[in-house]
Amino acid sequence: MTKLFASMVAGACLAASCVAFADDADPTTQERVGYALSRARSAAQGDKKALASLQTDAAIPDAAAQFGLGEYYVFTGDYPQSITWFQKSASQKFAGGYYGLGKAYEAGQGVPTDYAQAMRLFLQATELPEAEMRIGDLYARGWGVQEDDAQTATWYRKAAEAGSVKAQVLLGAAYERQFWHLKQDYPQALQWYLKAADLGDAGGELFAGLLYEQPGPLQDYGQAAQWLQKASQQGVADAQYNLGVLYSTGNGVSVDAGKAVQQFQMAANQGQPQAQIRLAQSFATGTGVPADPFRAYEWFTIAEPSTTEGDPDYVLTEKTLRDLERQMNPAQISRAKQAAAEWRDAHRDVKSPDDSGFTF
Repeated sequence: MTKLFASMVAGACLAASCVAFADDADPTTQERVGYALSRARSAAQGDKKALASLQTDAAIPDAAAQFGLGEYYVFTGDYPQSITWFQKSASQKFAGGYYGLGKAYEAGQGVPTDYAQAMRLFLQATELPEAEMRIGDLYARGWGVQEDDAQTATWYRKAAEAGSVKAQVLLGAAYERQFWHLKQDYPQALQWYLKAADLGDAGGELFAGLLYEQPGPLQDYGQAAQWLQKASQQGVADAQYNLGVLYSTGNGVSVDAGKAVQQFQMAANQGQPQAQIRLAQSFATGTGVPADPFRAYEWFTIAEPSTTEGDPDYVLTEKTLRDLERQMNPAQISRAKQAAAEWRDAHRDVKSPDDSGFTF
């Protein structure tokens, strides 16, 4: 099963828009859930007015506000209280209440872990794309039900078609990499990536850009650069690294060694090992940045633990380190190693790209 993208859709309101409701139409369940979730996040961040409005509306009783109050207590770590409010919401047969309770039983937050019960609750919340995704997750893992790739694909497709950007990106990945026994289909994969990308999703932007880079009939470096730029601006390390490579090669953009170094630097600071090596190379050769053996040695040393003996990056790193040592005195080498150790200590809690939610 794939790693799911927790950070990829952080801030997405259950794939619902969190804008004001149209004056001429009643809000959908998805919109009500999205608005309640938005208020819950604001309240958890210290917005007293948002909390007061949730509490007032929940007392009416408004089922969406009750769901939102439950989410507020999830955000603040008071799981027993969250269960109380999710139950109140569910007692009004509101999809958000069922969904909140399903998450609680899936994660064991405020109630014992019970995947079968989580499945039953999610099935009562299928008005929400996120609930459909959770059903797909359970089938993918075989939690509470028998593992079933066909059911997994079915439920992810339902969520994707209902507008879940997270599901759209995962469905795109399924077509690209043949998850769930789906036949490899790059145009289908690109279609789903672009649906998410068009909604501003960083994962969709990244994977659309990467697919446009690949050799074949879809290859379009201009499009690749466009989407990688958008993902880079959202802080995606893999996008920054790949955009840096495009600036280095001139594929899809004009060759610009300085811009390449900027992208490598941003990605390197997030722990992207390939970017760290490319940044070190730039300092070693003076490409796009003044030559600086000290900085080059520091970044090669930072990247070294991420390389594996026998792979090209490992051989390159070891060779370049030895070359740099011939340009430096022992005191400089010692200071560079110390600087690398301090960088690692300072960035120990920074998620690597493998944990960022963008790796399958």
